[in-house]
Amino acid sequence: MRGQQSIENEISDLLALYPKLQSVRVLDDLFLRSKNSIQIAIDVFSKYPRITWRGMAHVLSIKNSIDFLNDLKKSGCRELFIGIESGSPKIRNKINKQGSCKDVLFVAQKILEAGIDLKGYFILGFPGEGENDFRHTLNLALAIKDLADKANATFRTSVFQ
Repeated sequence: MRGQQSIENEISDLLALYPKLQSVRVLDDLFLRSKNSIQIAIDVFSKYPRITWRGMAHVLSIKNSIDFLNDLKKSGCRELFIGIESGSPKIRNKINKQGSCKDVLFVAQKILEAGIDLKGYFILGFPGEGENDFRHTLNLALAIKDLADKANATFRTSVFQ
């Protein structure tokens, strides 16, 4: 785990190299892994009010830190990326995916209502996955899209085979 000072040093270095830097994308799915790491992100990015940022998170990490979402938004967080993978309980169980589809919907709703956009990663074609499993995944994605529309936010997807 990188410490707060290390992250701040890296952002300062980026600003020195790129004075017009406006946004940062954190490509580390463990960056927002706990309440503590989410608080560190809030503290770090709050020091750079002209920078917006996007980052990866896990459904249960956010579920356990729902009360931090407004502060994430205030710190410049514009989008969170979540590995949803599948909307099929059978497939989620088979791949040991943490959290239920109900958890995914709850977290998605709270993220979007906080004014943070959401990107969901999905995987199709798992061994043993059938048309019914695909329909569960499609329905979950459509339900999240409806939540985004109601919140006047953006939901994007990346789908992998």
